[in-house]
Amino acid sequence: MRKGLQATQELFYHRWAAGLMPSKVQVRWRVLQSLPNNNEALPAELASG
Repeated sequence: MRKGLQATQELFYHRWAAGLMPSKVQVRWRVLQSLPNNNEALPAELASG
């Protein structure tokens, strides 16, 4: 499960980095929607918004 979380976070982060998403906040929002109860698992830079 941990590996799956990291893979999904990286997918969304790389999409943002490629300019397909407007902000870190939206990345965080998408990850939270797709993976419930993972606040503590988010990377610090995403969790800080």
